[in-house]
Parts: sequence; C-alpha cells; structure tokens
Amino acid sequence: KRQVYKGIFVREKVVFEGEVLEYQIYRKRGDQAPAVSGSLERREPPVKQEGTRFALLNQMGLSFDMKNENTLRSQMEEYLTADAVSQALFGLL
Repeated sequence: KRQVYKGIFVREKVVFEGEVLEYQIYRKRGDQAPAVSGSLERREPPVKQEGTRFALLNQMGLSFDMKNENTLRSQMEEYLTADAVSQALFGLL
C-alpha cells in the first residue's frame, strides 16, 4: 500500500486481459462492511501494444486457454528472448 493523501492509500495491481479484479473499499480500518465494492475487467486497449512483454503475457494466456500448445510454445520463447534482451540492456527490471 502507498499513501497518496493523508488517510488515503492505494494498492496497484497488474490485471491481464480477461482477468477480473474484485475490490472492497472501507472507510476506516476495522469496519465490518465495505463502503464500496465492485469489480473491474481488463479489456484490450483500442490500440494493441504488439511486441511488449505485457502483450505477450496476454497472448500466452489466451493460447493456454485455447490449448494451442504450438503457438504457446513460440510465444513463450519470444517472451524469454525479449526478457533476456531487456535484462542484458537495462539490468534487472
């Protein structure tokens, strides 16, 4: 958690395509019932970010769900290559 204003904290989460993030917001610590609750679903942005590691992870998830092993294998190799290049160029991320 990170405090952004006095008494207001945020927690960042990465949500991949097709995932649903459920949340509950409480007014005070120890409250029994949340003041607000809901869910957010990750949908692809209007402009796809092809070639990024985030996009590759989304594609791998879809290939896994569709049980497309050949495509998943090549996407995993592409991801590992991109990750190795990033680490070689920029150090640990």
